[in-house]
Amino acid sequence: MFRRFVVVSALVWSMASGGENVGPSPLELQGRTLDLKVVTPHLPLLKRHGKGEFRAFFLTPADRTLAHVREIVQRADIVPDYCAIRQLAAPPEGLNAADLAEFQKKLAAFAPQVLVTLGIQWHAGLKAQLIGELLGRVREGMGAVIAVRDLRDEPELATALAGLQEVAEPPLPSVAVNVPAVRRYAPGKGRLALVVCPWRGDGDAGAAALGDWTTLRLLRETVRVSELRWRGFEYSYAFLGDLARWAAGQDSPLVVTEASLKGNVVAVTLHNAGEKLPVRVQAAVRSRRWEARTDGALSAELPPGDSQHMVTLGKAPEGGPLGIEARVLAGDGRTLALGTAGASAYEVVAMKVVPQPSAYQPAERPGACVVELSGTAPGGRLEVSVLDRFGRLVDRSVHDVKLANGKGRAGSMLQAVRALDTYHEVVAQFLSAEEPPRLLAEASCDLFLLPPKAPGGEGFLLGVQGAPRRDPLHLQGMLATVHALGLTLHNSSDDDAVLYATGGQKAATVALPVAKDLAVGEGVKADWQKQARAQYDTGARFIALGGGRRVPDGAASDPQVVAAFREWLKPRYADIAELNRAWGAQFADFGQVAPKHRQELGASPNLAPWLEFRLFLGELLGERYMKAPTEWAAEIGPDLAVGEWNMGEPSDAWPVDWSRYAKCYKATACQGGTQGVLEELFRCFAPGARPGTRVGEGVVARDAAARLAPWLALLNGGGFCWLGDMHDAVTSDLRPAAAYLPLAKEEFPDLTGGIDRLILASAFAADRIAIGYSYPSWLSDPEALARGAKAIVEGLGFQHDFVTMDDVAAGRLERDGYRLLVLQQASCLSKEQAEGVKRFAEAGGVVLCIGRNGWRDLRGSPHPEGGLFDALTGVDTAQATPLGATMAARPGGPSLTLDVAVAGAQAKDASVLARVSVDAKEVPLWTVRDAGKGKAYWLNSNLVADGPEAVLRSQWDVFDHVVAMAGLKPRCRLFKDGRPLFGSETWYYETPSKRTLIVARHVAGGMEGQANVRFGRKAHVYELRTHRYFGETDLIQDSFPPGVVRVYALTDCKMQKPMAKVDEQKAAAGAVLQVSCHMLTYGKDVEPDLVPYRLRVFDPSNQELPCYARVGLAPAGKTVFEVPLALDHPPGRQSVVVADLFTGQEARAYFIVPKPEVRKR
Repeated sequence: MFRRFVVVSALVWSMASGGENVGPSPLELQGRTLDLKVVTPHLPLLKRHGKGEFRAFFLTPADRTLAHVREIVQRADIVPDYCAIRQLAAPPEGLNAADLAEFQKKLAAFAPQVLVTLGIQWHAGLKAQLIGELLGRVREGMGAVIAVRDLRDEPELATALAGLQEVAEPPLPSVAVNVPAVRRYAPGKGRLALVVCPWRGDGDAGAAALGDWTTLRLLRETVRVSELRWRGFEYSYAFLGDLARWAAGQDSPLVVTEASLKGNVVAVTLHNAGEKLPVRVQAAVRSRRWEARTDGALSAELPPGDSQHMVTLGKAPEGGPLGIEARVLAGDGRTLALGTAGASAYEVVAMKVVPQPSAYQPAERPGACVVELSGTAPGGRLEVSVLDRFGRLVDRSVHDVKLANGKGRAGSMLQAVRALDTYHEVVAQFLSAEEPPRLLAEASCDLFLLPPKAPGGEGFLLGVQGAPRRDPLHLQGMLATVHALGLTLHNSSDDDAVLYATGGQKAATVALPVAKDLAVGEGVKADWQKQARAQYDTGARFIALGGGRRVPDGAASDPQVVAAFREWLKPRYADIAELNRAWGAQFADFGQVAPKHRQELGASPNLAPWLEFRLFLGELLGERYMKAPTEWAAEIGPDLAVGEWNMGEPSDAWPVDWSRYAKCYKATACQGGTQGVLEELFRCFAPGARPGTRVGEGVVARDAAARLAPWLALLNGGGFCWLGDMHDAVTSDLRPAAAYLPLAKEEFPDLTGGIDRLILASAFAADRIAIGYSYPSWLSDPEALARGAKAIVEGLGFQHDFVTMDDVAAGRLERDGYRLLVLQQASCLSKEQAEGVKRFAEAGGVVLCIGRNGWRDLRGSPHPEGGLFDALTGVDTAQATPLGATMAARPGGPSLTLDVAVAGAQAKDASVLARVSVDAKEVPLWTVRDAGKGKAYWLNSNLVADGPEAVLRSQWDVFDHVVAMAGLKPRCRLFKDGRPLFGSETWYYETPSKRTLIVARHVAGGMEGQANVRFGRKAHVYELRTHRYFGETDLIQDSFPPGVVRVYALTDCKMQKPMAKVDEQKAAAGAVLQVSCHMLTYGKDVEPDLVPYRLRVFDPSNQELPCYARVGLAPAGKTVFEVPLALDHPPGRQSVVVADLFTGQEARAYFIVPKPEVRKR
């Protein structure tokens, strides 16, 4: 007979019964407030104390230490007050003066019986005068429990306690786990306890006061408890609560000094400092998986002094380390004393559960778990159960085991497990052969069934920085809160069991620091692969090489780097004479060549002595520090992506050619922001890459930028967004932070609920606009990255592609049907590239040249013949000099106000559309010239992103005219009061069939009322986030609040409603339920295109079972969801609900799970 055992997850937090609705703390109080209505899972070990309640005032830093106050209070009869004080950056451990004044005021008003300080260094923070006042209160009768790193660091305390004897009686209660050393004193009328615990300055000083709660103290040894469900910190918190009661003078005369186990008897040793007393002694035994195994009680008459009492348990527990809880109760049931102890029951059989081939197995091909047994029992029944992180029983096997020569072995295959998530626990129980069977031994292990696809492979992931670990606050609520918000991806993990058991997902860092000589030393590859493989094998599919990588200082003077540079130069020049002509130098040979710093060149237009070295560095860094680790990762697994944390926009600090090396990073974390260039370079030069965004500072305000950040990451082709550190997402007492809560309610469900899959399964659809990408040009001048031009194009409602100038020279623009080429300050171009631009224009394309382009060669040397584009544009820029002045165009042409780039330019055979006057001389501002079948425009302007409205409007007007002359029409444009709304980006994605166009749009800063939205084609229009249908049209009206992204689907058919059915009306527990879905449309024989569905399952009481929630894409609106029911799935009539994202309607289908048959043995 399989013996059921109760699995209670301790990894959730909930409201206290009858408590008020708990919302987020006010933002300005975050870190300083505690809501005691919020409760976490706990044992009320010290509740209903015989001495009643006592008043305790807690003083902590304004950080996560405050959360420990609730954990102590909710386990004891404490009436609390508290003050969380902000710490100063300097001096170290210093405290905010205003907060200290608040503390003194609150302390005086509360009149506590005991003061408890955690994470406060008295000497550095409270100062001598306040310390003197507090110690005076102690001498007058107030108790104190003070966490100290070392008494030598607290001279005021040391002086006050000098000469006092430590209190030895009554003894401290027994504790099952390793707690910090405690020193007790009795200064004057009060009591003072020092808890010696060297805490770290990591924002959680309270953890040190709990000691090593994963180590169980046995009679002659200590044992580390590896089971995830072990919650030894319960005993640590109870110990601290009891210590506070002693210091308050509210302790009972009874102390549990020891408890030990033999067979089914617990020997409880008590110390009674009072008179003879009738009591009831209770003892309970708890397993390493934190399950209550057995208990017992007896009534006794306690004599004064020490006595021992034998409590007979209901049954003997299984062998191995256990926890004992011994309580002494008064006749009315009130608690008089508590002690905990570790015990090791005699092991008739010892067991070990070993997953094969390892604890990490592929979910689609799970292996086995082998149970190894040793002991004196001849045999028995072995039950092996597999539970997932939701507590569902997903596999079970029973084995009759015989031990030969004291050894036995049994294997349990795992092929039947259908994993819903990664974390599983394998529990083996060995029962005796007699009836009824007795549990002789239990062992467990963690099992991780890794999904076949990388996290984020099909959908968008939201995450936070910070590594989950086996930490009380992580387990008590922090991770549950973070993951419940929807932030499941972590950049690292200190404990995979904690990470996966709470629903987290994993990325990792295996750093590859850049050496000063830029060399990758011997053994670096092997060492990196060893670390990366360990992370890959445990579920990480994205590994960062580091963050903010830069060219090391001094690389230009490193002998090895310079020597390699000289070798790199030789194939680029016929001889040293050619180099000297290009550089304007006089080197005798290549062995004398040395690069120059940019500032050494002064005003010289010849950048070759500097630029050539930057080009060399870029290639060296790209090959050694981007391409090489990508190849190393591919040798580990084809789905392992490498990248970086916190990548900034392209710059000279990391001078790689992104058109060559972006493809090395399948995933990487960009700094984010609005309309950056980096994500565009990945989109254009690394097809299939899924770069993400890292919001490094966290979300600190409920503003539009916070709402937009993850949407920008998704719409720019990203697969993830990190939103700060996990400590940013929760308050000091583990509630959702104020700024994150509205995002979790209003943004995150849409970002991860199907829209993401629709976008990621579709192709970015740019307009036929190309922006020239010139690597040497942007190294020379960042303006050549065309940030300004691209932002204006996007602000007009268009999208574009970056195209390398080599591809332009090779005819890609004509071949792929581009209509417009934009060049911005691309100074370093070859004659072949310029000729390619000319051919494009003469074939009918439109070229827009902004500023000076093509006046240097690819090495940075000025072209002898001057600007290569002067003939094409009809403007002579040979005498152009930088100007940089905002000026209005002269009357007689279009009304423009622009930041004029240069003076001294002259129109030759170009038509001048607008001009300005500089020093009484006319200077062309905007020109056009016919070039074959096409046109070449020249704009004499420095483009600005933020500037006067007149400048921004003029830029839009110029670009809008040029785009229109290229024959391109906007596919989406907003109008308000008859005028177009420019300035915010619009994104376009086409489904694989090209039947549906996804259009995403927001308005920077928001707008009042509604805008007219004009689409480029008539279609059935849906807004996917609100499930609104606008009809078959090309014009709708909609609102655009600040930070809100509208996502429209323009498709060729009208959806009616989704339909769903289950394949079998009756589904036994453990079966796989097949749920078929399809979409009804209006019109005969019309199938829908790609439809996202959300599936949910509801139990017989119509409560959702979140573990079964799924999102899927359905080509032609048809798909089948597989729902693997657990072996212990509740019986009864139940339902599945399927909703589509177009109409938002739901389809419900019912199924019945019959009651399991009871088998008689």
